Amino acid sequence: MSIKYYIKNMFWGYFIVAGIFYSVWGVDREFKLLILMFFAVSAVLYPFSKFLIEKNAIRIKGQDYWNKGLFSDGVPKTKMMLFYYVFCLFLAIPLGMICIAQERKNSR
Repeated sequence: MSIKYYIKNMFWGYFIVAGIFYSVWGVDREFKLLILMFFAVSAVLYPFSKFLIEKNAIRIKGQDYWNKGLFSDGVPKTKMMLFYYVFCLFLAIPLGMICIAQERKNSR
């Protein structure tokens, strides 16, 4: 993964986390602190998670599969992309750590 890819994809992680921060603003202090810490780390690791999921999805199904049928432009794709972004955010910590470990292993 390159720096350009990380910068290009970090917006969605920060955008989703900003929405979550806004929604939990009135919640109890201790619970809010745990949520904010979890999602702050997830926002930083979000591009790594997205990269790992995309890399494996393309390896399994191929690039052409993701541009046809249900995945072509339109309302279903828009809703699925929102689900995909949130899915990447929730799995950002474990998948981000795996991606970082793989990148370090490949760089040696």
